[in-house]
Amino acid sequence: MKSKLMAAACLLALCAAPLAAEEGFYQHPVASGDVLVFASEGDLWRTARSGGSAVRLTNHAGEESEPAISPDGTMIAFTASYDSDRDVYVMPLAGGAPRRLTFEGGYVRTIGWTPDGRVLFASSLTGGGQGEVLHSVAATGGESIPLPLWRAADATFGEDGRTLFFTRRGLASRRDNAVLYRGGAMDQLWRWQSGSQEEAVLLLADFGAPIRMPMAGDGRIFFISDKSGKDAVWSVAEDGSDVRQVSGELPFPVLQANIDRGEIFLQNGADLHVFSPATGAITRLAIDLVTDREQTRVRAIDNPLRYLEGARISPSGEMVAVTARGRAALAAPGQLRRIELSVPLAARAAGGAGG
Repeated sequence: MKSKLMAAACLLALCAAPLAAEEGFYQHPVASGDVLVFASEGDLWRTARSGGSAVRLTNHAGEESEPAISPDGTMIAFTASYDSDRDVYVMPLAGGAPRRLTFEGGYVRTIGWTPDGRVLFASSLTGGGQGEVLHSVAATGGESIPLPLWRAADATFGEDGRTLFFTRRGLASRRDNAVLYRGGAMDQLWRWQSGSQEEAVLLLADFGAPIRMPMAGDGRIFFISDKSGKDAVWSVAEDGSDVRQVSGELPFPVLQANIDRGEIFLQNGADLHVFSPATGAITRLAIDLVTDREQTRVRAIDNPLRYLEGARISPSGEMVAVTARGRAALAAPGQLRRIELSVPLAARAAGGAGG
Protein backbone atom coordinates (compact mmCIF):
# COMPACT_ATOMS: atom_id res chain seq x y z
CA MET A 1 0.00 0.00 0.00
CA LYS A 2 2.69 2.47 1.02
CA SER A 3 4.71 1.88 -2.16
CA LYS A 4 1.60 2.53 -4.26
CA LEU A 5 0.92 5.75 -2.39
CA MET A 6 4.48 6.93 -2.85
CA ALA A 7 4.36 6.10 -6.55
CA ALA A 8 1.46 8.52 -6.90
CA ALA A 9 3.94 11.33 -6.25
CA CYS A 10 5.24 10.91 -9.79
CA LEU A 11 2.15 12.71 -11.05
CA LEU A 12 3.50 15.91 -9.52
CA ALA A 13 6.77 15.81 -11.45
CA LEU A 14 5.39 17.75 -14.38
CA CYS A 15 6.62 21.06 -15.83
CA ALA A 16 4.17 23.96 -15.76
CA ALA A 17 4.21 26.61 -18.48
CA PRO A 18 5.16 30.14 -17.37
CA LEU A 19 2.73 33.04 -17.40
CA ALA A 20 4.68 35.02 -20.02
CA ALA A 21 6.40 32.63 -22.40
CA GLU A 22 7.65 35.45 -24.62
CA GLU A 23 9.93 36.92 -21.94
CA GLY A 24 13.20 35.53 -20.62
CA PHE A 25 16.07 36.07 -18.20
CA TYR A 26 18.78 37.79 -20.24
CA GLN A 27 22.53 37.73 -19.63
CA HIS A 28 25.91 38.47 -21.27
CA PRO A 29 24.94 41.20 -23.76
CA VAL A 30 27.43 42.07 -26.51
CA ALA A 31 26.73 44.33 -29.50
CA SER A 32 28.42 44.89 -32.83
CA GLY A 33 26.93 47.24 -35.38
CA ASP A 34 23.22 46.53 -35.70
CA VAL A 35 23.40 43.16 -33.92
CA LEU A 36 23.02 42.24 -30.26
CA VAL A 37 23.95 38.79 -28.95
CA PHE A 38 23.04 37.60 -25.45
CA ALA A 39 22.50 34.44 -23.42
CA SER A 40 19.18 33.10 -22.18
CA GLU A 41 17.84 29.63 -21.35
CA GLY A 42 21.46 28.39 -21.46
CA ASP A 43 21.77 29.29 -25.17
CA LEU A 44 23.00 32.19 -27.28
CA TRP A 45 20.52 34.44 -29.09
CA ARG A 46 20.75 37.18 -31.72
CA THR A 47 18.51 40.21 -32.08
CA ALA A 48 18.67 43.80 -33.27
CA ARG A 49 20.83 46.28 -31.40
CA SER A 50 17.67 48.03 -30.20
CA GLY A 51 16.01 44.79 -29.06
CA GLY A 52 12.95 43.05 -30.47
CA SER A 53 12.39 39.41 -31.35
CA ALA A 54 15.47 37.23 -30.88
CA VAL A 55 16.37 34.01 -32.69
CA ARG A 56 18.31 31.18 -31.12
CA LEU A 57 21.90 30.67 -32.30
CA THR A 58 22.67 27.54 -30.26
CA ASN A 59 20.49 24.70 -28.99
CA HIS A 60 22.87 22.23 -27.32
CA ALA A 61 21.87 20.86 -23.93
CA GLY A 62 25.11 22.30 -22.52
CA GLU A 63 25.26 25.91 -21.41
CA GLU A 64 26.68 28.65 -23.65
CA SER A 65 27.70 31.98 -22.12
CA GLU A 66 30.17 34.89 -22.28
CA PRO A 67 29.80 35.69 -25.99
CA ALA A 68 32.24 38.12 -27.62
CA ILE A 69 31.93 39.36 -31.20
CA SER A 70 35.05 39.58 -33.37
CA PRO A 71 36.40 42.99 -34.47
CA ASP A 72 35.17 42.41 -38.03
CA GLY A 73 31.70 41.44 -36.78
CA THR A 74 31.63 38.00 -38.39
CA MET A 75 32.39 35.57 -35.53
CA ILE A 76 31.34 34.91 -31.94
CA ALA A 77 33.68 33.48 -29.33
CA PHE A 78 31.96 32.02 -26.27
CA THR A 79 32.27 29.60 -23.38
CA ALA A 80 30.32 26.35 -23.60
CA SER A 81 29.79 23.10 -21.70
CA TYR A 82 29.81 20.74 -24.65
CA ASP A 83 32.52 18.10 -24.21
CA SER A 84 33.85 19.45 -20.91
CA ASP A 85 32.71 21.56 -18.00
CA ARG A 86 33.79 24.80 -19.73
CA ASP A 87 35.88 25.52 -22.81
CA VAL A 88 36.12 28.27 -25.44
CA TYR A 89 34.45 27.88 -28.84
CA VAL A 90 33.92 30.08 -31.88
CA MET A 91 31.13 30.17 -34.47
CA PRO A 92 29.88 32.49 -37.25
CA LEU A 93 27.67 35.36 -36.11
CA ALA A 94 25.20 34.31 -38.80
CA GLY A 95 25.02 30.82 -37.24
CA GLY A 96 26.85 27.58 -37.83
CA ALA A 97 28.74 24.74 -36.18
CA PRO A 98 30.95 25.78 -33.22
CA ARG A 99 34.69 25.09 -33.34
CA ARG A 100 36.48 24.21 -30.11
CA LEU A 101 39.53 26.36 -29.34
CA THR A 102 40.60 25.28 -25.83
CA PHE A 103 40.92 21.90 -24.13
CA GLU A 104 41.31 22.89 -20.49
CA GLY A 105 38.20 21.14 -19.20
CA GLY A 106 36.50 23.81 -17.15
CA TYR A 107 39.00 26.43 -16.02
CA VAL A 108 38.47 29.13 -18.65
CA ARG A 109 36.44 32.28 -19.32
CA THR A 110 36.00 33.96 -22.68
CA ILE A 111 37.18 37.57 -22.35
CA GLY A 112 37.01 39.01 -25.87
CA TRP A 113 39.17 39.49 -28.95
CA THR A 114 42.50 41.08 -29.70
CA PRO A 115 42.51 43.88 -32.33
CA ASP A 116 44.14 41.49 -34.84
CA GLY A 117 41.36 38.91 -34.50
CA ARG A 118 42.61 36.41 -31.92
CA VAL A 119 40.34 35.17 -29.14
CA LEU A 120 41.28 36.36 -25.66
CA PHE A 121 40.47 34.09 -22.73
CA ALA A 122 41.43 33.70 -19.06
CA SER A 123 42.64 30.37 -17.68
CA SER A 124 42.89 29.49 -14.02
CA LEU A 125 44.33 26.08 -14.94
CA THR A 126 47.65 27.58 -16.05
CA GLY A 127 47.45 29.89 -13.03
CA GLY A 128 48.04 26.88 -10.80
CA GLY A 129 45.14 27.76 -8.54
CA GLN A 130 46.72 31.10 -7.61
CA GLY A 131 44.86 33.23 -10.13
CA GLU A 132 44.07 33.56 -13.80
CA VAL A 133 46.37 34.01 -16.78
CA LEU A 134 45.23 35.68 -19.99
CA HIS A 135 45.82 33.83 -23.27
CA SER A 136 45.12 34.48 -26.93
CA VAL A 137 44.35 31.81 -29.53
CA ALA A 138 43.67 31.97 -33.26
CA ALA A 139 40.01 31.70 -34.26
CA THR A 140 41.03 28.78 -36.48
CA GLY A 141 42.47 26.91 -33.50
CA GLY A 142 46.01 25.98 -32.54
CA GLU A 143 48.32 26.64 -29.64
CA SER A 144 47.32 29.43 -27.26
CA ILE A 145 49.81 32.13 -26.25
CA PRO A 146 49.89 33.29 -22.61
CA LEU A 147 50.27 36.97 -21.83
CA PRO A 148 53.04 37.68 -19.27
CA LEU A 149 50.60 39.06 -16.71
CA TRP A 150 50.06 37.30 -13.40
CA ARG A 151 46.53 37.11 -11.94
CA ALA A 152 44.99 39.07 -14.80
CA ALA A 153 41.24 38.80 -15.27
CA ASP A 154 38.98 40.98 -17.43
CA ALA A 155 40.76 43.02 -20.10
CA THR A 156 40.24 45.51 -22.92
CA PHE A 157 42.53 47.08 -25.53
CA GLY A 158 42.86 50.86 -25.59
CA GLU A 159 42.45 53.24 -28.47
CA ASP A 160 45.89 52.48 -29.97
CA GLY A 161 45.14 48.75 -30.19
CA ARG A 162 48.32 47.87 -28.26
CA THR A 163 47.76 49.10 -24.71
CA LEU A 164 45.96 46.53 -22.57
CA PHE A 165 43.88 47.62 -19.60
CA PHE A 166 43.07 44.76 -17.25
CA THR A 167 41.90 43.96 -13.76
CA ARG A 168 44.07 42.02 -11.36
CA ARG A 169 43.48 40.17 -8.12
CA GLY A 170 39.83 40.63 -7.35
CA LEU A 171 36.83 38.53 -6.44
CA ALA A 172 35.04 39.02 -9.78
CA SER A 173 37.08 36.39 -11.60
CA ARG A 174 36.02 33.91 -8.93
CA ARG A 175 32.36 34.73 -9.54
CA ASP A 176 32.02 36.08 -6.03
CA ASN A 177 28.86 38.09 -5.43
CA ALA A 178 30.28 40.23 -2.63
CA VAL A 179 28.74 43.68 -2.33
CA LEU A 180 30.60 46.72 -0.99
CA TYR A 181 33.75 44.64 -0.52
CA ARG A 182 36.74 46.78 0.44
CA GLY A 183 39.33 44.16 1.39
CA GLY A 184 42.70 43.28 -0.07
CA ALA A 185 41.20 41.22 -2.91
CA MET A 186 39.49 44.19 -4.59
CA ASP A 187 39.73 44.23 -8.37
CA GLN A 188 42.16 46.94 -9.45
CA LEU A 189 42.88 48.49 -12.85
CA TRP A 190 46.26 48.04 -14.55
CA ARG A 191 47.79 49.20 -17.82
CA TRP A 192 50.34 47.27 -19.90
CA GLN A 193 51.91 47.85 -23.29
CA SER A 194 51.42 44.68 -25.35
CA GLY A 195 54.67 43.17 -26.55
CA SER A 196 56.84 45.33 -24.31
CA GLN A 197 59.20 44.23 -21.56
CA GLU A 198 57.90 46.89 -19.18
CA GLU A 199 55.99 46.02 -16.05
CA ALA A 200 52.27 46.72 -15.85
CA VAL A 201 51.32 50.01 -14.18
CA LEU A 202 48.64 50.24 -11.50
CA LEU A 203 46.06 52.95 -12.21
CA LEU A 204 43.77 54.52 -9.61
CA ALA A 205 45.69 53.10 -6.66
CA ASP A 206 43.68 55.29 -4.26
CA PHE A 207 40.27 54.63 -5.78
CA GLY A 208 39.20 52.67 -2.72
CA ALA A 209 36.61 50.41 -4.36
CA PRO A 210 36.54 47.45 -6.78
CA ILE A 211 36.99 48.21 -10.49
CA ARG A 212 35.28 45.62 -12.68
CA MET A 213 34.64 44.96 -16.38
CA PRO A 214 36.96 47.54 -18.02
CA MET A 215 35.71 48.68 -21.45
CA ALA A 216 37.64 50.96 -23.80
CA GLY A 217 35.80 53.63 -25.77
CA ASP A 218 36.32 57.19 -26.99
CA GLY A 219 39.79 57.41 -25.46
CA ARG A 220 38.55 56.46 -22.00
CA ILE A 221 38.20 53.29 -19.93
CA PHE A 222 34.69 52.70 -18.66
CA PHE A 223 34.15 50.28 -15.78
CA ILE A 224 31.65 49.15 -13.15
CA SER A 225 32.14 49.99 -9.47
CA ASP A 226 30.06 50.22 -6.31
CA LYS A 227 32.20 53.05 -4.93
CA SER A 228 29.13 55.26 -4.42
CA GLY A 229 27.26 52.51 -2.56
CA LYS A 230 25.65 50.72 -5.52
CA ASP A 231 26.91 49.62 -8.90
CA ALA A 232 27.27 52.41 -11.45
CA VAL A 233 29.26 53.10 -14.61
CA TRP A 234 32.49 55.06 -14.10
CA SER A 235 35.19 56.17 -16.51
CA VAL A 236 38.81 57.30 -16.47
CA ALA A 237 41.17 58.68 -19.10
CA GLU A 238 43.66 56.16 -20.46
CA ASP A 239 46.47 57.93 -18.61
CA GLY A 240 44.70 57.37 -15.29
CA SER A 241 43.40 60.93 -14.85
CA ASP A 242 39.91 62.40 -14.63
CA VAL A 243 38.10 59.49 -12.98
CA ARG A 244 34.39 60.13 -12.56
CA GLN A 245 31.01 58.46 -12.16
CA VAL A 246 29.06 58.73 -15.41
CA SER A 247 25.79 56.93 -14.61
CA GLY A 248 23.36 56.93 -11.77
CA GLU A 249 23.27 54.05 -9.32
CA LEU A 250 21.63 50.92 -10.70
CA PRO A 251 19.03 48.98 -8.70
CA PHE A 252 20.84 45.64 -8.95
CA PRO A 253 24.50 44.57 -9.18
CA VAL A 254 25.82 44.64 -12.74
CA LEU A 255 26.81 41.10 -13.70
CA GLN A 256 28.00 41.73 -17.27
CA ALA A 257 28.72 44.80 -19.38
CA ASN A 258 30.08 45.48 -22.86
CA ILE A 259 30.69 48.60 -24.95
CA ASP A 260 30.12 49.20 -28.66
CA ARG A 261 29.96 52.45 -30.62
CA GLY A 262 29.89 54.58 -27.49
CA GLU A 263 27.01 52.67 -25.86
CA ILE A 264 27.31 50.31 -22.91
CA PHE A 265 25.11 47.21 -22.85
CA LEU A 266 24.67 45.71 -19.40
CA GLN A 267 22.65 43.20 -17.46
CA ASN A 268 20.74 44.51 -14.46
CA GLY A 269 18.30 42.19 -12.78
CA ALA A 270 16.69 39.94 -15.39
CA ASP A 271 16.88 42.54 -18.15
CA LEU A 272 19.37 44.08 -20.54
CA HIS A 273 19.87 47.84 -20.65
CA VAL A 274 21.79 50.22 -22.87
CA PHE A 275 23.52 53.22 -21.31
CA SER A 276 24.69 56.25 -23.27
CA PRO A 277 27.61 58.07 -21.59
CA ALA A 278 27.01 60.98 -23.95
CA THR A 279 23.47 61.65 -22.75
CA GLY A 280 23.39 59.83 -19.40
CA ALA A 281 20.26 57.96 -20.49
CA ILE A 282 19.75 54.31 -19.65
CA THR A 283 17.07 52.33 -21.47
CA ARG A 284 15.73 48.83 -20.89
CA LEU A 285 15.74 46.75 -24.05
CA ALA A 286 12.42 45.09 -24.87
CA ILE A 287 13.30 41.58 -26.04
CA ASP A 288 11.18 38.52 -26.71
CA LEU A 289 12.34 35.03 -27.60
CA VAL A 290 11.24 33.25 -30.77
CA THR A 291 11.16 29.75 -29.29
CA ASP A 292 8.88 26.81 -28.64
CA ARG A 293 10.05 26.79 -24.99
CA GLU A 294 10.43 23.03 -25.21
CA GLN A 295 11.69 22.90 -21.64
CA THR A 296 8.33 24.20 -20.38
CA ARG A 297 6.23 21.58 -22.17
CA VAL A 298 4.12 19.45 -19.81
CA ARG A 299 5.73 16.03 -19.94
CA ALA A 300 6.51 12.91 -17.97
CA ILE A 301 9.93 12.85 -16.30
CA ASP A 302 12.16 9.81 -15.98
CA ASN A 303 12.51 8.59 -12.39
CA PRO A 304 10.09 11.19 -11.00
CA LEU A 305 10.45 9.99 -7.40
CA ARG A 306 13.86 11.65 -7.22
CA TYR A 307 11.98 14.97 -7.14
CA LEU A 308 9.96 13.90 -4.09
CA GLU A 309 10.50 16.39 -1.26
CA GLY A 310 8.11 15.13 1.40
CA ALA A 311 5.23 12.71 1.99
CA ARG A 312 2.77 12.02 4.81
CA ILE A 313 0.15 9.26 4.82
CA SER A 314 -3.32 10.16 6.11
CA PRO A 315 -4.54 8.63 9.42
CA SER A 316 -6.93 6.40 7.47
CA GLY A 317 -4.09 5.11 5.32
CA GLU A 318 -6.08 5.79 2.16
CA MET A 319 -4.28 8.88 0.85
CA VAL A 320 -0.90 10.53 0.94
CA ALA A 321 0.03 14.21 0.93
CA VAL A 322 3.15 14.76 -1.15
CA THR A 323 5.30 17.70 -2.13
CA ALA A 324 7.53 17.69 -5.20
CA ARG A 325 9.14 20.49 -7.21
CA GLY A 326 7.49 23.03 -4.90
CA ARG A 327 3.95 21.79 -5.61
CA ALA A 328 1.64 19.84 -3.26
CA ALA A 329 -1.13 17.28 -3.85
CA LEU A 330 -3.19 14.56 -2.25
CA ALA A 331 -2.83 11.25 -4.07
CA ALA A 332 -4.10 7.72 -3.71
CA PRO A 333 -3.97 4.39 -5.54
CA GLY A 334 -6.84 3.02 -7.53
CA GLN A 335 -9.65 5.22 -8.83
CA LEU A 336 -9.51 7.95 -6.19
CA ARG A 337 -9.06 11.42 -7.65
CA ARG A 338 -5.73 13.24 -7.27
CA ILE A 339 -6.22 16.67 -5.68
CA GLU A 340 -3.67 19.40 -6.39
CA LEU A 341 -3.43 21.99 -3.63
CA SER A 342 -3.41 25.61 -4.70
CA VAL A 343 0.09 27.07 -4.30
CA PRO A 344 0.92 30.50 -5.80
CA LEU A 345 3.41 30.28 -8.67
CA ALA A 346 5.71 32.65 -6.79
CA ALA A 347 5.79 30.30 -3.76
CA ARG A 348 6.93 26.78 -3.04
CA ALA A 349 5.26 24.13 -0.91
CA ALA A 350 7.37 22.18 1.55
CA GLY A 351 6.60 19.29 3.81
CA GLY A 352 8.38 16.78 5.97
CA ALA A 353 8.30 13.06 5.43
CA GLY A 354 6.09 11.03 7.69
CA GLY A 355 4.69 7.57 8.09
